[in-house]
Amino acid sequence: MPEATTPGATRTPRQAIGDPALPRVHFVPPAGWINDPNGLTWWRGRYHLFYQHNPDAPVHHRIRWGHAASADLLHWEDLPLALEPSPGPDEDGCYSGVFLDVGGTPALLYSGHAPRRQPTEVGCLAVGSQDLARWTKAGRPVLLPPADPAPRHMRDHCVWAHEGTWHQLVGACLEPGSGAVLHYTATDVRRWEFRGVLLRHEDLPGGGVGVGTMWECPDLIREPGSDRAALVFSAWDEGRTLHTVQVPGRSDGRGFTPDGPARLLDLGRRHYYAPQSLRIPDGRTIQLGWVQEDRDRASIERSGWSGALSLPRELSFGEDGTLRAAPLRELETLRGPVRVARRGAAGTGLVPGLSGTFEAEAELTLDRPGDEAVVRVGDHPGPTLVLGLRFTRTGDGVRVERHPDRHHAGDPGDVLPCGPGALELRIVVDGSVAEVFLDGRALTLRTDPASPGAAAVSLSAVGAGAHLGRLRAWDLRPVWT
Repeated sequence: MPEATTPGATRTPRQAIGDPALPRVHFVPPAGWINDPNGLTWWRGRYHLFYQHNPDAPVHHRIRWGHAASADLLHWEDLPLALEPSPGPDEDGCYSGVFLDVGGTPALLYSGHAPRRQPTEVGCLAVGSQDLARWTKAGRPVLLPPADPAPRHMRDHCVWAHEGTWHQLVGACLEPGSGAVLHYTATDVRRWEFRGVLLRHEDLPGGGVGVGTMWECPDLIREPGSDRAALVFSAWDEGRTLHTVQVPGRSDGRGFTPDGPARLLDLGRRHYYAPQSLRIPDGRTIQLGWVQEDRDRASIERSGWSGALSLPRELSFGEDGTLRAAPLRELETLRGPVRVARRGAAGTGLVPGLSGTFEAEAELTLDRPGDEAVVRVGDHPGPTLVLGLRFTRTGDGVRVERHPDRHHAGDPGDVLPCGPGALELRIVVDGSVAEVFLDGRALTLRTDPASPGAAAVSLSAVGAGAHLGRLRAWDLRPVWT
């Protein structure tokens, strides 16, 4: 007999309402733990976000599916839990998955985890009511690991329909420890057939970044009206979350062929992980990712919360076939009055008196090798430094480094293939989360919080071909109070 889940009870009130580290415009749950965004969808006039969640404590344990809804992807209404573990294939946790519209019937396809059962990781299905408030589990797995090749690990799902057939990608680790994406098809979402390995480590063109031993949260992003595509997945290495990568390539709607090496999707590495995308009604492709913690365990336990989701990002394809990102344009509706930089010596600017949640925008030029720009966010006046970044022109692009680098000492930074001319820089600082965008490339970081009313952003450019154009900033109104 299929088992029906019941809505979760009212969750713990926000425990950290006065915590300066808590973001005010990024999505966080009412309390406890959050990791991967799941089931991002547009349904009956509202966006719905499901997410990996432990409402009881800020630790990864007995994972449920949290649920929230929004009209604009910024202001979210907390809703009762959608999925909770129950005796059977998800008894140890309801892990990452997607939302499906099956002929007008809502469904959630997700990874069940049950370490006392074999196989341990399987695909599960729950069918929902039209208001997405009640979910009934299928009662048995709808997707099983293949016998050959037999994966060591298998989880997380990407599903789309093409010419009457459902296609599904599942992340995997194949023996003896190699990342891969498995391909399944179905005409009935309750019965999936294994079609083969879509892509494995050995298939990737050389010269890319490391891809670990397990590929989590695969997502195939296609350019409308073109066969250009990018396969996105998060590289996991024997228990360590490394970074999220993109592999540029081509897709005919049924598969994927790479035509370039694996590259970082976000220079923040583990701080932008497990993203999921959605094509929204106006045609834009939106992506949200998990912003992992950088605070120590004691601080997390005192605060009662752990993790956040990134700002929604608008994705597009660059001329080289790789993905570009920019903050959701609706973020501008949260801006207060514009603050224009005070100009100091040539090539310097300062915007003081900002709150702990603000956005800054600059135009800078670094045309000659060795040209350098440094961004500093901190208290003004005062010595406190919240965030420092250095951009240096090299022979083949712009090197991006944290400066000074307290968290990743010895990391040489990453070189972005930016050509000469003006570069657009956008920075959002929100409590302990910062997102930086340079010429369409993203960098997500965890920081110390700035002091409200005393925060300042400064930018200096040095070099024969260095120039600072405009620098301005806005306080951002919180999406909850």
